[in-house]
Parts: sequence; C-alpha cells; structure tokens
Amino acid sequence: MGCSEEACRAVNWLLQQGADPYIRCRWTNMAAIHYATYFDVAAVVDILLATTKGIGTLHISACRSFVAVF
Repeated sequence: MGCSEEACRAVNWLLQQGADPYIRCRWTNMAAIHYATYFDVAAVVDILLATTKGIGTLHISACRSFVAVF
C-alpha cells in the first residue's frame, strides 16, 4: 500500500532510537514482524529478522484471526 523504501527507513530509524521489536500490540497480540508480514513488506521482515537474530519463537496464532480462509 505504501512505499517499501520509506517503511524500511522508518523501521531502521525506530530501531536506532531504541524501539523494541519484540513488543506486541495489546489488541491483536501481534509484534512488528507480524504486521510486516500481514502487510506484505518483505524488506521490513528482513530488517527485523536481521536485527533480532530471528526474533525467537513466532506464533502464527497471533495472526490467525486476521487471515482470510480460502
């Protein structure tokens, strides 16, 4: 929907300022990597994975209610 390059710049800046990539949304229980995946911003997913060394255990169940069943 938006510009992937601008999203990458924003994510890099936030991380440099000390933003916590592990923090989760209180309403959806999704972390930044979940949102980046949900909105299909692969470059941001790459940044988050590189920054966090894999983020640890990711649970797809956090996104399950937001994924359309086909």
